[in-house]
Amino acid sequence: MFGIADGLTRRTMEIMGAHPFTALLTTWPPYCMVAASLVGFWLMENSFNAAPLHASLPAITAAEPVAGMLLGVVVFGDVVHLSPGMLALQAAGMVALIAGVILVARAPALSQLSRPAVLHPWQAPGQPATDAWRPPAKRAVNPPGLV
Repeated sequence: MFGIADGLTRRTMEIMGAHPFTALLTTWPPYCMVAASLVGFWLMENSFNAAPLHASLPAITAAEPVAGMLLGVVVFGDVVHLSPGMLALQAAGMVALIAGVILVARAPALSQLSRPAVLHPWQAPGQPATDAWRPPAKRAVNPPGLV
């Protein structure tokens, strides 16, 4: 979603450069950019809650620039210059991106982080919060006549 928001940001800036500011209010790219950004933030927050940071952050970090580049080439018709120097520079950038994602995914500081404890509806405010998702245990009920 952030890659889509990147592409829509580019289109919004093109509109701002060629037309008056009021054109932003009458065209669809700025509104879609805001919507894509909001959905992207919502998905990012959900991914951070669904998995530890060292599992979700590298995927988001790597996917955003790749999606932005692909949309630039496919949707906006950008041309990737393939001179030997530029090709080597782009290859080095991709290697750095992949190495960075691997280093972040394996970082000991991130892998030691834990999810915050959550107070579930069945827990009393005085009870310690837990990370487990389980209903409260049922109490044993003595059959009639047994004490």
